[in-house]
Amino acid sequence: MEPVTALGIAAGVIQLVDFAYRLTSKSYKAIHAISAGLATDDIVALADVASNLQELSRELETSGDPDMTRGRKQLKGPEKTLDGLRMDSLEISHQLLGTLKALMSQKSRGKWDSFRLALASVRGERDIRALETRLDRIRTKLDTTLLVCLRHKLEGLSSQYAGLASVTDIKSHFGNCDDWHAAILYDVHHKGWQADSESDRAAFATQLDKSARNSSKARFCRMVRRRLAFSEQYDREEQISKAHERTLNWLFEGSADSEASWDDFSEWLCHHGDGSRIYWITGKPGSGKSTLMKHICRDVRTRRMLKQWAGGAEVETAAFFFWNSGTKMQMSHLGLLRSLLSQMVGNDPSRILKAFPRRWELFDNYCAGLGDFGFGELRQAFETLTLATMEKWFFLIDGLDEFDGDLEQLTDLVLAIGERPNVKICIASRPWLVFGDAFEGKPSLRMEDLTKEDIRYYVTSSFNQSKHFHRLRGRQASVADTLLAEIVKKAEGVFLWVYLVVKSLLKSLSDCGRLSDLQALLDACPRGLDELFSKMLGSMEPEYLSHACQLIQIVEASRQTLTLLGLSFADEDDPAAALLLPVKTLSAAQVEDRTVEMERRLNSRCKGLLEAPARRGGQDRGVQYLHRTARDFLRNPIVWRKVTESTPEGFEPYMCLLNSSLSLLKILDPTIMRLSGFSAQCEECIGYANCITGHSREIIQYTYIDAMDRAAIELTTRQVEGKPSWLAGYTLPSQPHHWASTLVLEDENCLFRALRLPESPAMTAYACEVIRQGGPIRAQTAARLLAITSEEQIRDLIRNATEPNRRRRWWFQRAK
Repeated sequence: MEPVTALGIAAGVIQLVDFAYRLTSKSYKAIHAISAGLATDDIVALADVASNLQELSRELETSGDPDMTRGRKQLKGPEKTLDGLRMDSLEISHQLLGTLKALMSQKSRGKWDSFRLALASVRGERDIRALETRLDRIRTKLDTTLLVCLRHKLEGLSSQYAGLASVTDIKSHFGNCDDWHAAILYDVHHKGWQADSESDRAAFATQLDKSARNSSKARFCRMVRRRLAFSEQYDREEQISKAHERTLNWLFEGSADSEASWDDFSEWLCHHGDGSRIYWITGKPGSGKSTLMKHICRDVRTRRMLKQWAGGAEVETAAFFFWNSGTKMQMSHLGLLRSLLSQMVGNDPSRILKAFPRRWELFDNYCAGLGDFGFGELRQAFETLTLATMEKWFFLIDGLDEFDGDLEQLTDLVLAIGERPNVKICIASRPWLVFGDAFEGKPSLRMEDLTKEDIRYYVTSSFNQSKHFHRLRGRQASVADTLLAEIVKKAEGVFLWVYLVVKSLLKSLSDCGRLSDLQALLDACPRGLDELFSKMLGSMEPEYLSHACQLIQIVEASRQTLTLLGLSFADEDDPAAALLLPVKTLSAAQVEDRTVEMERRLNSRCKGLLEAPARRGGQDRGVQYLHRTARDFLRNPIVWRKVTESTPEGFEPYMCLLNSSLSLLKILDPTIMRLSGFSAQCEECIGYANCITGHSREIIQYTYIDAMDRAAIELTTRQVEGKPSWLAGYTLPSQPHHWASTLVLEDENCLFRALRLPESPAMTAYACEVIRQGGPIRAQTAARLLAITSEEQIRDLIRNATEPNRRRRWWFQRAK
């Protein structure tokens, strides 16, 4: 066993033993006092503790010697003793997890004053005292065993360690060595600590405890960072088009239009100024506000100019792009603050501890503190970091008008941020009255006043790429120039309008259209975006209109951003395609074929109203509306009625999405499958099953949830090339080996995650049908899926599962 492996095991054992000690000695009342303002109560505290203990156990279980795990060698002497202490600690952990789960299923959780009394109510006081004695024995034995183990290793490799004169040397020698590993190895080697010396053991134990505490602190910081971030927080920024070459430079260099009235952005970035810490970018829908904000965010000149404001110091930056066509997190207060904070804390543990002191106290003293974030706590953390640090901060927030909430509360938050002397904040929104009133007198610019030359350049450069236009212009230069000038004039500063019209005219050019044909097309183009969208919808070929409207409804009904691959499964001809699909990973070529085919189909049917912007990872490209204005147009009740009436009677977008979610589950690769992706896909299946309506609802729900369960079992228990199954990496020996048990690990609140499954009509329908059939394996599945359920659902199950036979009676009695 390598010294670093031994130290990792020891740190894990210490943390787990310390965890168990605290669990038997801390009170609920103390937790409530510290967690005031956090989203915490007794049940959340229990769930929080269970989740924390589960993660500690998983880390300790995987910290053993990999060669021993693979059966390549047998441990002997102190190494065997150390591994035995690891296994003893895991056994205690498994027992505690079982006790916590039993507590969470009881109704009278709030009657205990302490965790100890709560645990004793399940296990008995004698068992708790025996547990404490066992913990003492493990902790006492650990110091001696580890010191003997390290001395044995170091003496056996004395020639290698002779040249390691510093902690840095030792850290370099072990590629996977943390600072604290190296520090302990250095002291053991250079101070000559011996296991038979009481003073040496005491010094060693002190340093080991300190290192384990630092390791625990680092784990807390990692978990907070993970909970602040959310998977889609950068999606909107990535999907915004980049600025066309040689456009938007006026922002940093000054506008070519001398008549435009605006506040110099470069001046604002570079210099101090009372009352000018907020800069407001506004403009018409489709005028390019988001593109400009992305340009500001990524242009190196932004940081260079901010550095002047900071007196030569680096400025910390964070950005958020609201998007009300995305998830709830992408259009909420919580999403804004979680995203900004995740960027602000970065990889700096000191900032996390400063921003979330009560969470750290809960974690450090009570094994809790990792529950949901509330808005009040996030705002306090944000204020702490901006007020209690010396850094200069620059925040960029796009799309205030896409916020789904009280706009006055949002503007109040922005104004409060802008009051800090060490902060600058750049915001963008449509010119709504609520924003005009809030930001009146602040430095600002209006996009359509400043982009005429950019639009002119875009139009000219786009047409100049056409060889046919060059030939036409060579014969009729003045006519061609007039055409381009009219496009610029008719755009009235709306970049989106220009993009759509130029795209249409260039298509006519590719069909060898004449300049007169182009002029006629331009004359027929309405000036307003809504009118232009209406024309696009009306120009769809009759044979494609129904299909286009189906695709639009599928995208609109999607709970998350639908990928091209996901849409390809939702767009299958066979309504039962997902049920027939085998559980098998698709090859890269198969994924590419499906996504390319779906993109071509999307472009030909929807005329650009839906698109899949290029981004990293072709199969992850999300399908979205061309622009928010296109989505707003399609959601207009009159337009939406036309969309729904253009599809066949009985078309059900949720049925398409249910097929898609089941298909995406079946093609997951268990060798690289992450818990977050697996659990999200299962929840997608259940969510869409719940949305199904009609007289066949229960049959469909049972059929698809059953298919989901079978697929999940095969995915999670399959052994590839003799390696342990995916499920083995996420379940402990004391747990039932079923995929549903992993879903409680993914969220910071394991109990609420478990409750989300049974509290669904689809799951109830599935469980009832399973009980009626009486299949032993299927009933086992249902029992685990419904391990935590509501009284109403239990009544439904008992009422529906009449006359249970011997094979299923155990589950029926459990439900009662």
